[in-house]
Amino acid sequence: MKRGPSQQARIAFVMDDRLPHVRKAQFTKFISLLRIQCNLEVFSPKDGVHSLLEKAGQGQYSLILLPWHLYLDWKQVDSHFGALRLEGVTVAGYFADTLLPFDLNQLPNYHRMILLDFFRMTESEIVTLITALVYPDQKTGFSGIVPRLTPVYHQEWYEHDRSGTHCLDSVMSLPLLRARRWEERVGSIRFILTALWLMCFKGKPRNRELEACATLELAEHDRRLAMKFTFQDRALTLKHLMEYAWPSPGKKHPLFQILSEHSDFLRIHQFPENHTLEITLFFTAEAPSQLHPGEVRGIWIEPQKTRYLARNTDEEGFENRIPVLNAQERNLPDQFLILVDQLNALHCRLGESSQEERFVVEHQISHVRRLLSSIEKKLAETKKIA
Repeated sequence: MKRGPSQQARIAFVMDDRLPHVRKAQFTKFISLLRIQCNLEVFSPKDGVHSLLEKAGQGQYSLILLPWHLYLDWKQVDSHFGALRLEGVTVAGYFADTLLPFDLNQLPNYHRMILLDFFRMTESEIVTLITALVYPDQKTGFSGIVPRLTPVYHQEWYEHDRSGTHCLDSVMSLPLLRARRWEERVGSIRFILTALWLMCFKGKPRNRELEACATLELAEHDRRLAMKFTFQDRALTLKHLMEYAWPSPGKKHPLFQILSEHSDFLRIHQFPENHTLEITLFFTAEAPSQLHPGEVRGIWIEPQKTRYLARNTDEEGFENRIPVLNAQERNLPDQFLILVDQLNALHCRLGESSQEERFVVEHQISHVRRLLSSIEKKLAETKKIA
């Protein structure tokens, strides 16, 4: 990341006094390491909510982190900064030990829900999430998750994709997902892609415009696979999202249940001004959703201002974008498809190259990307004329 929370933003961190003795000692050590990277001010729960709000009211903190049980009980902390706010201080909960759905109460009357997993996630992943929470321009999109030089695979779903799942097949055939490190997660990824496809098309009125119905993007960085899905849905309100994704026991929306059960972290941003949803999922090398099924995992649901919406990584300034296309559906020229295959192969080769070889491979990638960009411009001009 270009910047971390350590330099400017201050974070109020309330320790969890309910942790078992052994776990508390481990967690205290972890917090000491975290303070090196993050500008944390640690509070004891015994200080009380009024002491915390008194300091927070002076504008000292950008982020307040509470143990999960206090996050649910101290409702006045979030409401203190404006229950319906779209900007300002972020209040989030965390859990540092095993948390089961039965441990949670009924859904609180919140307009956002942020529960971070400090038990199964690594220090690097936790710092990434804290950084995204602190800086508004990194809360959405990929910019707070992966560096801008990271290769991003992207695919747009159109109205004519409604009748079949060929888009899913083309995504699942990516070399990235065939790599050994993700081979045991392929089933979960397929489940999630199917759920996203159903969210986009099932029961929805037909889109008579030529614009894409949804955008899917994937990127890998630091032993973490990130998937982002952006689409419009006028029927899904924030209240619905909170009810569907809240991890307590009870009847859930089956599609959101798939997202939460098969991913290691789920983030949902709603942009109420234009009814856009941005769903981001993490798959980590530690695979907590696979190794520890039934446990609560990290979840982040929050409304955002439209100015922070980036419909794709091109708008975020990512240059290394690789299209995932289906030749039969897109009716693209053979040269374009060959170049896409070359680009995929070069990125696979880049990860296995020595330091000396990387310069040559990176030069080849830049050349292929320039050719692809040239063809894309010609196709766009042809489409406008038509």
